[in-house]
Amino acid sequence: MSLKDIAVFVDPTPEGDDWLRLAASIAKAHKARLTGIYVVGDPRPFHNYIRGHYAIQSMIEGWVVSQQRKAVHNGKRFADVLRRYKIQTNFRVVWSDSDTNRRIILNSLLADVVVIGQKAPHGLPNSWRPEHLLSACGVPLLVAPSGWQDKTVAGRIIIAWNASKEARRAIADAMPLPVAAQSVTVLVVDQSDDQLSIDVVLHLARHGVRAKIEHIVSGGAPVAEVILFEASKHDANLVVIGAFSHARSTRVIFGGVTQTILKQATIPVLMSR
Repeated sequence: MSLKDIAVFVDPTPEGDDWLRLAASIAKAHKARLTGIYVVGDPRPFHNYIRGHYAIQSMIEGWVVSQQRKAVHNGKRFADVLRRYKIQTNFRVVWSDSDTNRRIILNSLLADVVVIGQKAPHGLPNSWRPEHLLSACGVPLLVAPSGWQDKTVAGRIIIAWNASKEARRAIADAMPLPVAAQSVTVLVVDQSDDQLSIDVVLHLARHGVRAKIEHIVSGGAPVAEVILFEASKHDANLVVIGAFSHARSTRVIFGGVTQTILKQATIPVLMSR
């Protein structure tokens, strides 16, 4: 069992190179193809400042030329960063127009995992957030934290289990990674059903994953902070979670485990929904 198609959103900032390397290291480990997706910006905000048909047309033509140059530059940068990994690659440019959203979805849809950055805009269009991609594609997201330089990914894994369908989906989507990991810990926070926790470990074992269970009582601490603390204590380099597995009203009141982990994690996070 392994990943075969990985997609990564290419960000034009130097920080974007960090998650390119993370995506490439996973692709190399699984002998997968890595597709870089570069989304061109939207010129429409500039229209408010320009009047007259010819002025607008001239602005658009100049913008197209500049964006073509940026796309070529980022394609070369994508190739340069990944050259030493010796993996199969593909680079795609998505232009901003009325069909942008559909083409972002189509370019992500068949990936086994999509890699994005932690900070907004995550390599995505300004109007998109990670949850949009999760909902639209159903493809698991691997979120690369800012400044991530560790060469090892998914060697020591924490799986956050809360007996939800999202957590179950995350385990299934992430399975190629725990299979190859050095250690896997199933973390259960404020849950009392021991049999269900044991069943998770047995399920993983039938897929060739040797995992241990840890039951943690939060004591009123935010669940996201408990998960991140335990990940740090175990020196984990990947957290696997089911995204947005609580009711929306609860997320609004308490901020949401997913959102907090997405913003505060210092190690990669794989999330599914």
